[in-house]
Amino acid sequence: MPTRPADLHAVRHWAARHVTDLPPTVQADVVLLCNALVSNAETHRGGVREIRLLRPDPGCVRVEVDDWAPPPVVRPAPSNWTSEGLHLLLIERLCARWGAAPGRAGTTMWAYVPVVAPRKVTHARHT
Repeated sequence: MPTRPADLHAVRHWAARHVTDLPPTVQADVVLLCNALVSNAETHRGGVREIRLLRPDPGCVRVEVDDWAPPPVVRPAPSNWTSEGLHLLLIERLCARWGAAPGRAGTTMWAYVPVVAPRKVTHARHT
């Protein structure tokens, strides 16, 4: 999905349309991850060039966002959480692994979301 400037509402709907066959928890993770990667690129990395959702194998979804800034993308120390650090923390929590690689004209940030069966959630009751 080429985008300039990013419309986060459109990004979320685009991502959601491409993962309807996955478990609902995975769908939510992919949509939130697209939102966080695009927000980070728009806010801190000069904007978004392109967004891709790939399925390198049936067990995962790879989200890629090309931005305009040169590498590296560095996770800040927890004592210095800027908005970029918060975007990266959210990205880290939503995926199995993430990283960045030099692209044609900037950096490609990528993240893997495992496709797993929905986990059973139990709710504790306070008495």
